[in-house]
Amino acid sequence: SSIAGGVDIAPIDGRLKLDSMAGPVKIRGVRSADISSLAGGLSMILLPLDRRGVRVSSVVGMTDITFARGTNADVRVDSVMGNTTSASPRISLGWRNGRATARVGAGGVPVTVSSVVGHVTLHGG
Repeated sequence: SSIAGGVDIAPIDGRLKLDSMAGPVKIRGVRSADISSLAGGLSMILLPLDRRGVRVSSVVGMTDITFARGTNADVRVDSVMGNTTSASPRISLGWRNGRATARVGAGGVPVTVSSVVGHVTLHGG
């Protein structure tokens, strides 16, 4: 935690916890994560998730999330100052009470993204 500069993380199997990063964050494969307070954007590949899912909050910059083939998730995105879009025909966004929601694969595992200043884009599926 508390790193001033960019971070590039190789694929991991355990739970990833990141907090207070001042630079771009690139995660090349994760199954579970708790990520907060990023100033520099986030690019992340989600592998098939474990039941704990992924929580991302307080990001300044672009947030790109790619779902690897075979990944199942129920996605909720809220409090974004920017656009929330899907770059994949397999990920359809819906809107409820100002929140973007999407089901990836069979769904079931929570992926929450909140408090982003910048665009959020969902890829893959």
